[in-house]
Amino acid sequence: MSATTVSNKDRRREQAVLAHVARYRMTVLPAVQQIPELHGLGKRRTAKLLGRLCHGGQLGHAPLYHNRRYFYPGPRFQCAVPDDGQARIGHRPEGPLSEPSKIRNYAILAHCCLGSALRERLTRADFRRHFPDFYRPGLPMNYYVDTSGPQPRMGVVRVDTGGVGRWDRVLAKCRHDLEAHFMHAAFRQLLQHGLFEMVVVTAMPQKARRLAESIQSWRDPRAPCIRVSAMPELVNLIAPPPTRFRENTPPARKGWASRNTSSPQPEIQDAPGPRSTDKQRDKSRFVQTVGCRDCPLVGQQAAE
Repeated sequence: MSATTVSNKDRRREQAVLAHVARYRMTVLPAVQQIPELHGLGKRRTAKLLGRLCHGGQLGHAPLYHNRRYFYPGPRFQCAVPDDGQARIGHRPEGPLSEPSKIRNYAILAHCCLGSALRERLTRADFRRHFPDFYRPGLPMNYYVDTSGPQPRMGVVRVDTGGVGRWDRVLAKCRHDLEAHFMHAAFRQLLQHGLFEMVVVTAMPQKARRLAESIQSWRDPRAPCIRVSAMPELVNLIAPPPTRFRENTPPARKGWASRNTSSPQPEIQDAPGPRSTDKQRDKSRFVQTVGCRDCPLVGQQAAE
């Protein structure tokens, strides 16, 4: 096999990764491995491909939680996006995602790419081209298509970031979303034929059970289209565990005291490490924030 052929194959793989990032607005290594063009490539070679894209400025990377990282469009991000039969170059603002955007987009990415079902997030170009009756200006791009069943189903994801409280507010938003979709003729037709679903993604398993029980008690024939999915991995993004107090606090930068000579500056001393009572207090505060003492925090896939 010639070097040119290998180079062309690598470029196709890179374009597939960039198109994936453009669709989901972020990605992680396990999700990239699910891209059809990269099947069989292996984790090491996939990581090397991502590193090459980061080195070229087309992707950037930032911490997700613990020692995991996510990838986002970089300053030189360019991706050929098909639009009405013609290829155009799609650009996205470079830079890490804000915390709310990171939580929401990671939940959608995990729901579509890190589970057993075959799902794909829909873009505005997809709606305008394939579902013109569904598209309207300002439509949030939280929709996907599930092709794992005998018939494709359209779905929409609502991400709950409220911790253990205010589950009644989540139910009220579900009712509002259901009514809003039912008022639209195209969505109403899908609902009547059982080809549309609403998925509420929450980090707390006990909250997911309570939401599902409350929705089942509704006297509404449309209620079965609402599904609740527990994703414990979101706990790491919504309420990250407290970091330990650093020992040997570094001194102030040189020249700082000289620019503030109006009053004498106190001498900086090394701060002692946290006592065991402080560790227990931090742990209890984290458990109260998260609401689940036995919640898994590391290395879990998105629960279906």
